[in-house]
Amino acid sequence: MKKIIVTLLALSTLGAIAFPSHAQDTGNSQTGTNVSTVDGNGNRVQQSNRQSIDTGRGRRGRGDEVNLQDALNDSDVKGNRNNVDQRNDQRIRSRR
Repeated sequence: MKKIIVTLLALSTLGAIAFPSHAQDTGNSQTGTNVSTVDGNGNRVQQSNRQSIDTGRGRRGRGDEVNLQDALNDSDVKGNRNNVDQRNDQRIRSRR
C-alpha cells in the first residue's frame, strides 16, 4: 500500500511541474503607400510596391503564424496627356 501512495505522490508532483512552451508564434506586417498629385500636361507617374514575406519553420514549430500585407497606390491627376502606372506585387511563402 505504501508503494502505491508513494507512486501516486510522485506522479502528481511530476504533473505539477511547468514545462517550457515551444509555441513559436510569429507575426509579420508590411505596409507600402505611394501617393502622387499631378497638375499639368504631359506628366508621367510610375509607382510600384513589392512586398515579400518568406517564413520557414523548424520541426518543432507548432505556433500560430500571422502575415499581413497592405499596399496603397493613389493618384490625383489634373491635365492632359498624363500617364500613371501603378503596380502591386505581394507574395507570402510559408513553409511548415
